[in-house]
Amino acid sequence: MKTTKIIIGVILAAVIGFVVSLFLIKVLWSWIVPELFPKAVENGFIVRELSWLGALKVAIIIGILSGIKGGYRYRCCKKDKSNNQAKCSD
Repeated sequence: MKTTKIIIGVILAAVIGFVVSLFLIKVLWSWIVPELFPKAVENGFIVRELSWLGALKVAIIIGILSGIKGGYRYRCCKKDKSNNQAKCSD
């Protein structure tokens, strides 16, 4: 019973985090992109308002890039067993 509650809590937290991230991407796009690229928005090269599907695509891309970076960092930052220091380089 306790395990089921934990699993439900984790799934609920993941769903809430996903929805919040989509909302943040959509809001931040509308706030930042027209200010950074006014001519591109004016000429129609970049959309002023991001759709929910567009926000989902951006979130997927960010997730993939974060996963690639995290995997690279995990492989490259292994501890040296002889002197217990991390071998990391950014």
